[in-house]
Amino acid sequence: MNRRGFLGKFLGACAAGMLPAKLVAGGAGVLHGRWHSTDHAGLGAERACRADLLNGAGLEDIQAGNAQTYVFLSDLHVCRGGITEEKLRARVARILEIRPDKVIVLGDLAYRTGRVEDYECVRELLSPILEAGIGLHLCLGNHDRREEFSQIFPEFMSASPVPGRLAGVVNGRFADIVLLDSLKQGADTSTWIADGELDGPQLEWLKSTIEKCSRPFFVAAHHPLADLGIGRLLADNPLCAGYIHGHNHKWQTDWIEQNWKAPRILRTLCLPTTGSWGDNGYTVLSFHSDGAQASLFQDDFYFPKPLSGSERPAVWDRLVEDHQGLKCSFVY
Repeated sequence: MNRRGFLGKFLGACAAGMLPAKLVAGGAGVLHGRWHSTDHAGLGAERACRADLLNGAGLEDIQAGNAQTYVFLSDLHVCRGGITEEKLRARVARILEIRPDKVIVLGDLAYRTGRVEDYECVRELLSPILEAGIGLHLCLGNHDRREEFSQIFPEFMSASPVPGRLAGVVNGRFADIVLLDSLKQGADTSTWIADGELDGPQLEWLKSTIEKCSRPFFVAAHHPLADLGIGRLLADNPLCAGYIHGHNHKWQTDWIEQNWKAPRILRTLCLPTTGSWGDNGYTVLSFHSDGAQASLFQDDFYFPKPLSGSERPAVWDRLVEDHQGLKCSFVY
């Protein structure tokens, strides 16, 4: 299908009929394969946790306006016909059930090197979120390519306040999120550079933006803080509530200190991948007037090896069970 045909199909797309019946019936552990699926009692924690999303705030509290909820995804690595496409379909179905205020995707949308066909698939899969009227915000990671991304998501790139970079501010009810473009793109687009960076104009925009903030804010990007060199900048700002990133394909919390003489620390959170190797799942972040809390919903863990004909290691399932109900709290 050419791009014009694809975009026409996208504009007419709707959420109905998106998920195959076998996935709808399968609950949380819907991706049935010999070595990359889970289907065990621990996944019941997801359904239980959805009734008590975060900080005792149930769906009724969220709907009453006493909390604001975002879903975070990262490291989609989508390619047509692969397991990552199937898993993103399942994530989108969950998002439509949760109906969060916004969805934020922290990069590595494409499989390896940002092909146009990857972004066409990503847009098709994410279109039900837009059709449902849920705000969608995207970042770029080291497997993305700006030119190819811009062909399929032109309105996202053109809305950026930093020319040539996909950056922006997501304004919330209780806190804002500053989104950064940490893609370090080399001249050879047939390969990728693993580490990230912020170029001069984007760094200056970040400094100017957070200096003007008058209420709590988060900063989010694909790469960890160590790659970007902005840890001290954020820790020194008392309104910065935390830093959220992807790239490492694992749920991991950490903190950095302002300095050894000050009590202030800045919490950081690394998100799971949507469906590639490592921790598989999504994150729900609930915002309140005095803080925010992230909850992990994980339904799989796998590595590319052993191959599909091998037995699934028991430790993979134990890891998924151990992760159920994990949270990360941020205080403003």
